[in-house]
Amino acid sequence: MRIGVLGLRGLPGVSGGIETHCEHLIGHLARQRAGDEITVFGRRRYLAAEPGAHHGARVVPLWHAKSAKLETLSSSLAALIHARFALQADVVHIHGICSALLSPLARLLGMRVVVTHHGCDYKRQKWNRLERSLLQAGEWCGATWADRIITVSPTIARDLSERYPHAQVRAIPNGADHLAAIRVEPGLADAVIRKHGLEDGPFAISVGRLDPDKGFDDLIAAHAESGWTGKLVIVGDDPRQSPYACGLLAKASPRLVFTGFLPATDIAALLSRASLFVMPSHQEGFPIAALEAAMAGTPLLLSDLPATRDLGLPERHYFPVGDIQALARKLGQPHRSFALADRTGLEKYNWAAVAAATSAVYDEVIAKTRRPARLHGWPAPGHRAHVKTGRG
Repeated sequence: MRIGVLGLRGLPGVSGGIETHCEHLIGHLARQRAGDEITVFGRRRYLAAEPGAHHGARVVPLWHAKSAKLETLSSSLAALIHARFALQADVVHIHGICSALLSPLARLLGMRVVVTHHGCDYKRQKWNRLERSLLQAGEWCGATWADRIITVSPTIARDLSERYPHAQVRAIPNGADHLAAIRVEPGLADAVIRKHGLEDGPFAISVGRLDPDKGFDDLIAAHAESGWTGKLVIVGDDPRQSPYACGLLAKASPRLVFTGFLPATDIAALLSRASLFVMPSHQEGFPIAALEAAMAGTPLLLSDLPATRDLGLPERHYFPVGDIQALARKLGQPHRSFALADRTGLEKYNWAAVAAATSAVYDEVIAKTRRPARLHGWPAPGHRAHVKTGRG
């Protein structure tokens, strides 16, 4: 079977939630489906000029529009055409609801379609009304035309099944055991700490793209207001260097450290020494960064979102979204009070299980008898919702 994967910038080592998800998922999928051909389509801006490989999968850089507004959709259209006519794919796996706009075209071109819904991107602050409408249309196209919808959050799965009762939805949360597999030697941790000037006291850490929805402005303000004397470290970047990202970076000081994008080994080293991990996000699909911190044993403090609530942590680990004063009060408390008392539930967030559940979805869509695609996109009368969870 030939499987084409699209909707991401590229891999490995490319910043972004979808990219992190795919980087770890694809390697396990390639090992579990050794007889299949898996091709990941990325964007030339983020990849080497020639096709490469990632743990048994082929990685192909393709053309995309230079405009930030058109980059995702144009690259996904190029990938879809390549998947159909060059790869002759049996299944196309589309990541993200923007790229899911192409689900009807993928179906009409004769391919089985799996869409992974990584989050309700139309709720993000940075989009205007037209862009939000297009993202909502992408969600509708995926829910209506895809053979299966995978969501990274049980909350998103329930929401989709209620709003699109004809959709076949399966919840398969992200993994996070990739950092647990990294052995952080004391010498490596010391070197990373020295590199970023963190050897002289405690520090709290936050990880994510420099994007308004990550809430870093709230965290910076709360840190300044908290009275806590430790440093705040923000790991992440914005490849396009947006005005928002440049504004954040201009706030750097001896107590506020921006590291830029870091490899997983360096993140693991920082998490092993941090007194606290903070996620101040206003919007999340399913928080890989928070899971990474939990796996590393770092105390956790998270904004109160449906996605973070899906982790099922005790109440003390949450603060109201956007409430700078509440966050400042928690930052001023002993950070060890936010340590996880029980980590036994974390083993279910592993990429081998994610890949096995995703592989089962591929088998389902190949095995099913396809009805002819209906031009208006609605399913046959009487077709009911089908919601599963990915692990059980």
